[in-house]
Amino acid sequence: LQFSRGLNPATLAGNIRVTYTGDMPGPIEFTTSYDAGNRALEIKFAKPFEPFKTVSVETLDGLRTFDGATVAPFKITFSIGL
Repeated sequence: LQFSRGLNPATLAGNIRVTYTGDMPGPIEFTTSYDAGNRALEIKFAKPFEPFKTVSVETLDGLRTFDGATVAPFKITFSIGL
């Protein structure tokens, strides 16, 4: 994910959520790394996605910019094929 403003990396923990939705709800294991120069958050998943499932990636209320401003929560949802 790339942001228009730099993030405070200390606010990443606990403020990114990745889950399956629909008939297989539940969390997906992942790690994050942040590149301040590109304002990009990389999400790496612990294992491949389950086929034919829907995945949601959300930012939560506690995510902040480098100067303490709140980042508006948002959600991206996509479907996995085979």
